[in-house]
Amino acid sequence: MTRLRTLSLLCLAFVITIVLVACAEPREVVQESAPEPVVSVQPPGVAPEPAPEIAAPAESTIVSVEFLTGEAPVNHIFCDDFLIENSQEKIIITTNAPVSDFEYIEVGIRDFGDGIEFYGDAILYALFEFTPDTPFVATWQDSVIPGRAIGFTDETGIFRYFLISVSGLDGSLQLTEIELAPVSRITTADDHEYFMIMMPVFDSLMKAMLESENGSYAPQDAEFFWHTLYLIAVNWNHENRGVRHDGDYLIVFYRAMQEFATAAFYDYDDLLPVPDSLNHIIIKDGGCCVWRVYFIDGFGSFSRR
Repeated sequence: MTRLRTLSLLCLAFVITIVLVACAEPREVVQESAPEPVVSVQPPGVAPEPAPEIAAPAESTIVSVEFLTGEAPVNHIFCDDFLIENSQEKIIITTNAPVSDFEYIEVGIRDFGDGIEFYGDAILYALFEFTPDTPFVATWQDSVIPGRAIGFTDETGIFRYFLISVSGLDGSLQLTEIELAPVSRITTADDHEYFMIMMPVFDSLMKAMLESENGSYAPQDAEFFWHTLYLIAVNWNHENRGVRHDGDYLIVFYRAMQEFATAAFYDYDDLLPVPDSLNHIIIKDGGCCVWRVYFIDGFGSFSRR
């Protein structure tokens, strides 16, 4: 009897549970809808705007040097190194990207016992721009003193120098970055030395002013500007590595001409065009950033030193 009562109670509890579940309010299931796509409607007749271009990273400049084997490329630039005689060997310098202010330089070395210092003797050749499609070829002689180096402005705007040398491992040519000591002593000179160093500049400015129409300092006047630089070049040519003699005229390279203008004119910005009145004695070489400055004996009070 007791067992039957227990079974009845269990059945009753089961029925009550079913009723309660059945009477509970059904839970509403909310289905999240996918977001509606955004559609860009372009007015008729108007072309859609192109997607913005992603700029490619700037290419690093790589300048290389090697011995020239066989014939030089047709479009090469040639520098017949006047200090190297009877040499049949040549080198070729190439770049993977355009570089500006390219220079082929004669480099000297000073030995101080505890270290060495490189200094520029002369600029042998220069270009406003050195490009991949115009390789640079020069005569070469191993162990020539002074040595040879190149200089150029890289893609970051920094002017850099590299010594050309022969590797002791495999005999190939290599470029080693160096620093050139300044040729001028103005930065460390005392007052007397500074005055003597600047004497050619003072002398040239005074002569150009005395021979101008109104006798004034006129750096924006092209004739006064180039008259002054002409006199500085012929008076300063033995002090600057960017100037060299070539018969009856001087070869003055671009960076040297800039140095003269910076020394002479306080507000100097850039070289002015050579006026017609002086273009017979100051002649710019088209493809190369050099000027031929001719010696003459009647250009005002010009005197050769």
